[in-house]
Amino acid sequence: MQSRESLAGDHASPSRGTGILENTAPNVEGNVSTCNTNKNTMQYEKGRLYHIQSRNLDLAVFDGDRGMIGIREKFGERYLFTEYLDDGGPFGTVETKPGHEPIALDAVVPENIPVLDRLKGSRDQLTGRAVDFDRPKTEGGRGWYFVDTGETGDDIWPCGIANVELFRWLEEQENMRDWMTRK
Repeated sequence: MQSRESLAGDHASPSRGTGILENTAPNVEGNVSTCNTNKNTMQYEKGRLYHIQSRNLDLAVFDGDRGMIGIREKFGERYLFTEYLDDGGPFGTVETKPGHEPIALDAVVPENIPVLDRLKGSRDQLTGRAVDFDRPKTEGGRGWYFVDTGETGDDIWPCGIANVELFRWLEEQENMRDWMTRK
């Protein structure tokens, strides 16, 4: 198994710590967020792959806010899952303490793939058609309806839209790193 430093390549930085993320504007691409801390500052690039220490993920991409999106496995299912940087709040599960902070790797999500665990919108599980929600029928709304026809019904089973392209890209990164560690 490779050390954390060898995984990082040129992106290793000993000056990372913990803190709260604030979006910054100085970067030309606008893809860098800074995490200000008591003593240190951490910078994360939206879409960059990181080696992280968290409850459920080892590899993840930074979402540009506080999240790290990776592939989680639970009960035999693999799906995109977001864990959040530990900024002192109650929901942070990605370690950011010195020596445990995320390490940037030499891979960035291609620009044509959105850095989201789920795409916007909903689809019907049975037909795959786009659906939307008006407001509850009990309040005079239509409830769930098909976007293409406006048709409503109690047989609509809405679900989020998985980001299949990001899943495939992360899976390729996992496979490549597994192959490299076996060499």
